[in-house]
Amino acid sequence: MTGIPLLESIGTSLGAALENARLFQEVKNKTDELEGVNKDLRRANLSLNRLLQEQSSLRDILTQINVLDLGHLLPQLAGQALTLLHVDHVQIRLLGKDGILRTVAFAGERAELYQGRLLESGKGRSSWVMKNSKPLAIKDIRQDKVFGPGHLLKELGVKGYLLVPMISRERKSIGILGASCLTEREFTHEEISLALQFAAGVAIAIENANLYQESRRREEIQRLFKELSQDITSLDLDSLLKKLTEKVRKLLKVDVADVRIREGNLWHVRGLSGIDPNTVPATQTGEPRGRSHWILKNHRALMLPDIVQSEGIASGDTIKALGIRGYLGVPIFSRGGEVIGVLRALMYKPREFSQEEVDLLQQLANGAAVALENAQLFQETERRAQEQEALNAIAAATSQSLRLDELLHISLDKVLEITGRERAYIRLKDPETGEITLAAHRGIL
Repeated sequence: MTGIPLLESIGTSLGAALENARLFQEVKNKTDELEGVNKDLRRANLSLNRLLQEQSSLRDILTQINVLDLGHLLPQLAGQALTLLHVDHVQIRLLGKDGILRTVAFAGERAELYQGRLLESGKGRSSWVMKNSKPLAIKDIRQDKVFGPGHLLKELGVKGYLLVPMISRERKSIGILGASCLTEREFTHEEISLALQFAAGVAIAIENANLYQESRRREEIQRLFKELSQDITSLDLDSLLKKLTEKVRKLLKVDVADVRIREGNLWHVRGLSGIDPNTVPATQTGEPRGRSHWILKNHRALMLPDIVQSEGIASGDTIKALGIRGYLGVPIFSRGGEVIGVLRALMYKPREFSQEEVDLLQQLANGAAVALENAQLFQETERRAQEQEALNAIAAATSQSLRLDELLHISLDKVLEITGRERAYIRLKDPETGEITLAAHRGIL
């Protein structure tokens, strides 16, 4: 085969080969395209499975928010967040009424670095998150030109860092959930969203626990007031006030509590709990000195975080001798608005009492004032009834005899019986000589 037929045969073969090559390339492209789709589907399935697992874990975790013991719940939630967010450290911080963020739970290595850490509001990343109620994610804090690495984070070796606010039902930031990594970490939108959901659940748990504790405390206070009112007729005043101060120690978690009551020109320490009563003078003559005098003069509460550091108010000898540092005292008002006493809560260590705690102690003092006045009224009524009973008994007894010596002895017996005393005597004046002589006695040798 030569010439044109040969060329036609070669062309036909080349055309078939080219067609086969084109078809092969199309098949390969389709196969590659399908493989890419399969990879995307596998990635999507993995993401979906992870999302479902995370949502399932989140639901399991958030079912625990009805646990009302924060001391037990918060560390547990911090540990679960550690697993859920795949990070190295998790910390939960709460904003106190004094404007300070405190670490209340931590999970991860070197937890001791977080114990008792105070973070002032108004500075750093945490305060930015609190102020703006927005999350803050940083890939590598070493490259953070706004805030810098931070001393504690540097100690922990942190690089990737995520902070999300814990928002209350009133849409206020009550704290922060922090998550950190020892490697660089670009937190995704989904991870930040998951952290926000978790933080919202923690906020609900905290609010529920606080509401429950407040409700329990109010119930306890009302029960105390009811008991004090009922005990007025069965307990003496010291026992009544001891019951009050023991409740103060329990509710405020203080070392010592007492009541100082004003009776004329005397001030009595009553209801002392937490220390041996023999270590404190029971009575003080004249106006109280130092802090009690300040409360008496100003008609309002006095709170001193550390009396050693306080200036301008004299310190009493008793407080110094006891080694008291934290001090909270509130006035006890009579119905007429006069200060009739002071209720005190004392600590051996410095203590910053919150306004809520000050209000609580004042509420207890107001209840104590009612109990005090009712007890005093009851005692006065009892005393007058005993006096009248004594007069009636003596009148009845003296009508039984006309002999003077017998009449006097019967009168003395009735006086001792009614008053509970052990000794009594009667002296009479001789109408002729004017001399006063012992006419009758009981219990005198």
